[in-house]
Amino acid sequence: METGVLAPTDFEELLANQLLDHQGRRVEATGLLARIFSFFKPDPIMIGVVHRVRKAGWATALITNSWGAARPWEDMEGLFDAVLVSCDLGVRKPEPGIYLSAADALGTQPDRCVFIDDHPANVSAAERVGMRGIRHLNAATTVAILAAVFLERPADPPTRGGPL
Repeated sequence: METGVLAPTDFEELLANQLLDHQGRRVEATGLLARIFSFFKPDPIMIGVVHRVRKAGWATALITNSWGAARPWEDMEGLFDAVLVSCDLGVRKPEPGIYLSAADALGTQPDRCVFIDDHPANVSAAERVGMRGIRHLNAATTVAILAAVFLERPADPPTRGGPL
């Protein structure tokens, strides 16, 4: 479903058939994705980091393996210069094409990008296309690593279109 091949309603049905509730009953398929994503809560520290990065002039992109119509990031309007959604592109993390598409959407080369993700395979895949990868374990660690990356960058002033 992350690549758009399977319809969300079909996925809900397939997934619901594999699940039981705490009383051993079959889980209702209709609205299953909405119920799953109702627990999505953005990390306010990381949202603040993205705001600070953008305020400093750096471009930002969101790469997401999305499950069809479930798009919890849409409440974060204006946070990203580009949003790349796997089911819209037909390619998902950790496939190289989604990372290259992100760099292209920001008008830069992968070696000028930093990719942050909690899944090691996604971070490794981004590094293989030339991006600097950071594995997100918690906000404090990610912020510290990201600050060090900024210190490593050349002294030229950041500009919109010069992604982090």
